[in-house]
Amino acid sequence: MERTQLLNVLLELSASFGPPGQEEEVAAICRRHLEGRAVCRRDRLGSLVAEFAGDGPRVMLAAHLDEVGLMVKAVTAEGYLRFLPLGAWWEAVLPGTPVRLKGRTGEVRGVIGSRPPHFLRTEERRRPLAFEEMFIDVGAGSLAAAKAMGLEAGVMAVPDVSPEVLAGGVVRGKALDDRVGVAALLAVAKRLAAESHPNTILVVGTVQEEIGGRGGRTAAQMLHPDVCLVLEGTPADDLPGTASELVQGGLGRGPQIRIFDPSMIGNRRLIEMVREEAETRGIPYQLAVRETGGTDGGTIHLVDLGVPTLVLGIPVRYAHAPACLASLDDLEKTVELVSALIRRLDMVTVGRL
Repeated sequence: MERTQLLNVLLELSASFGPPGQEEEVAAICRRHLEGRAVCRRDRLGSLVAEFAGDGPRVMLAAHLDEVGLMVKAVTAEGYLRFLPLGAWWEAVLPGTPVRLKGRTGEVRGVIGSRPPHFLRTEERRRPLAFEEMFIDVGAGSLAAAKAMGLEAGVMAVPDVSPEVLAGGVVRGKALDDRVGVAALLAVAKRLAAESHPNTILVVGTVQEEIGGRGGRTAAQMLHPDVCLVLEGTPADDLPGTASELVQGGLGRGPQIRIFDPSMIGNRRLIEMVREEAETRGIPYQLAVRETGGTDGGTIHLVDLGVPTLVLGIPVRYAHAPACLASLDDLEKTVELVSALIRRLDMVTVGRL
C-alpha cells in the first residue's frame, strides 16, 4: 500500500468497533481488503483467515482484531450501566471517557462517570478508583429508558474516539493495539498478492486476544502453521522518567523484535534472521525483553509439536488507554521488513528453525 492508503486503512480500523467477542466490524473491513486476493474464511471462534496458496511451508501472519473494551453487567434503577473490563484496563484512565455501545436496538453513546472531586474527601482522592465505583451514563434516567435503548447485561462498549493525524506522521486514535498490526497485515497481504513467494501464506486476524489469546490458539489449531510471525501493537516506553538505556519501544525507532515476555521466548533463529534482514535493508529495529504482558504468540507457539514464532511490534504510546499514539513510519518499516522475510521463508529455511 502507498503511505496515504496505509494511513486511511489504519484510520478506518482504529475507528471501528471491536471489543473481544464482537469483532465482526473489524473482520468485515479486513475481508473487504482481502477478497479477490485470497480465499477468506473464519474459524468457529470468529478469527478471519485469508490463504495465499503455495508449494512451500505454511507461514502464519497473525494480528488480533479485538481491542480492550467494557461489558455491561447490570443496569441500575436510575438507568446507569455498571460494567466490567474486557482486557487489561488501568482504572485511572477511564473516568470521563466518551464511549460507544452496541445495544440490541442500535448504537448508543455515553460517558464513563464517577463521583466528581467536589464530593470526595482528601483521602478518597489519593487512592485508586475501582471499577465498581464507575458507571456508564447514557442519559437514560431510568431502568425502563435504558432497556428501551437496547441496553442490558452483556452489551459491550469501546471508547468513542475519532482517529486523526498529528505532527510528524503520528496517528492518534483508539485501539492502535492492535489495529496497527492489522493494518500491517493487510498491507503485507496486498504485496503478496502481487508477487511470487515460496510458501503458503496464512493471513490471520485473530479474535479475543485481549482476554487470553483465544483466537490465536483456535486459528493455529485449524491451520497447522510451520512458522508464525505475530504483528502486535506493543506498549511504547519512551516516556518521561524512563532512562534512555531502558527504552525498548520508542516511536519512530522502527519495529520491535520481542525476545521475551512471560508468555513466550522468541525463536532464536527467527530473531537472527529478522535482524539480518533489517540490517541488510537499513531498517532500524528495537530489541525487547518484557517483564510483563503477552501476545497471541503465547498460545500459537504451543500448538501441535510447537510452532517457531516471533512477535514483531509496532510501538504504541498509551496502549490500553482511550486514545493512543503510533508512528506511520514504524508501520511502513514493519510492512517492508515482514514482506522481505516472507520471501526468505522457503522449505529449507523453515526447516532450520
